[in-house]
Amino acid sequence: REAEAREKERAAKEKMERERSERERREREERERREKERREREEKERQQYQVDQHFNKSFRLAQQK
Repeated sequence: REAEAREKERAAKEKMERERSERERREREERERREKERREREEKERQQYQVDQHFNKSFRLAQQK
């Protein structure tokens, strides 16, 4: 009976460890996904800024003529 109780306890610990590992993996993947989205958004904003700067420069040059 004692061996049975130890086996149940061991199984419960393993289950908790698996659940913890799975939760950590999901949290890490979520963090990585958010970081990737942030980098993509910043890159898009940077590119748009460059386009805007180029347009403004072209517009000013056209106004001067």
